[in-house]
Amino acid sequence: MAAVPAMHRIMTEIAATALSAEKRLLTVGIFLMIAMMISFVILPRLKINDPARRKLYMALYQK
Repeated sequence: MAAVPAMHRIMTEIAATALSAEKRLLTVGIFLMIAMMISFVILPRLKINDPARRKLYMALYQK
């Protein structure tokens, strides 16, 4: 999980230096895919004990 802030910093630097809106949109899309992958792959394996978060995950996985 220590790599996530560095990845976020790199992504924001890329987004800041990208001249076109298409590149910025693509970069944001890639970062969102990475964030979704992290949230759906790593977080469920951490055995969440927070009831509200568990309820949120149950609602997400039922769809």
